[in-house]
Amino acid sequence: MTVAIARRAIMGNKMEIATKIAEENWTWFQDYAFFQAEWTVNSPDRTCQVGMGMMLFGEPRGEKVRFSGFKEFTTVGMGAIHVRAVDGRGRCKVRLDQGKVGLIPIISDTF
Repeated sequence: MTVAIARRAIMGNKMEIATKIAEENWTWFQDYAFFQAEWTVNSPDRTCQVGMGMMLFGEPRGEKVRFSGFKEFTTVGMGAIHVRAVDGRGRCKVRLDQGKVGLIPIISDTF
């Protein structure tokens, strides 16, 4: 936990989740289950696409957003983040950072 706190302090309330090589096909980065969460994807000098939601039939079924350099986006509920390179120049290095999150409330009461 100390490492996560130190990273948040250094990165201005964002925590690096993963740095991976994104292919021209969808590359899995992170599963999520939050009421809502803010994320940033970074890939300097390249054009990529980030996809959110459940992966079905070979592609994410939520929102898909093209970006160059970096992109901030918000996810809601459960799903996964996938990224692919779309500029025709092959694989590229992409970093995913997580910002603020809203946790899903768990109610332990009798209904």
